[in-house]
Amino acid sequence: MVAETAGGEPRAAEKVIVRTGGGRTLTTTTTSSAGVGTFTYVPRAGESIVGIAGPRVFPVPEARPSGIHLNVVSSPGAVALNVGASGAADLVGATLLVHLRGRPVLERPVPAGRDRAAITLNTDQLPAGLFVATVFDRAGEPVAERLLFVPPSTTTDVELTADARGQVDLRLPGAGAGGRLSLAVLPVAATGGAAADDIRTWLLLQSDLDRPLAITPTDLFGATAAERAHR
Repeated sequence: MVAETAGGEPRAAEKVIVRTGGGRTLTTTTTSSAGVGTFTYVPRAGESIVGIAGPRVFPVPEARPSGIHLNVVSSPGAVALNVGASGAADLVGATLLVHLRGRPVLERPVPAGRDRAAITLNTDQLPAGLFVATVFDRAGEPVAERLLFVPPSTTTDVELTADARGQVDLRLPGAGAGGRLSLAVLPVAATGGAAADDIRTWLLLQSDLDRPLAITPTDLFGATAAERAHR
């Protein structure tokens, strides 16, 4: 969930109470500095829930009686794509497709006979970028979709030295004379994100998403394996 002001600015430290339609409190969550909050809820047939933030009430769509869902769990060097369904019959004929900008990297039938299946990808062998994982049912209709982000793995050390006149000398160890470089210098306060939020991450995400990214990538994908699994 994302909390914003009327002007589109993130609403930080917004407390949201999640209750059933009958008034029973399930959980509470508080938004981060980027206005992002998360909560986990296991739906029940026929049960409705709402999010309450001060005087505002936000209904959450009721769960369908049957269907397929997809969960992405990241770990160092790998990602698990967990496909689940309300019943084993829902996964008969289902297919999992993972692609990067329309180029398939995995297309595999979901194993039948059970109501859940797990497929693992080695992210060390994947290029950096934003992948789309989609589950198609037996009729070829997309029924579940998740994003998977593989960050850039290479880094470049930069050496900065200043002389008595304030002149700054920049050195890039190992950079060849014929290379083309682009440099941007920003104050620390201007970044406002975690250490993982570098310009390469922003460029990869902004080039693949269909709308501007107003919050830091770690709020979407998590800074740690546990946070990424949760989101």
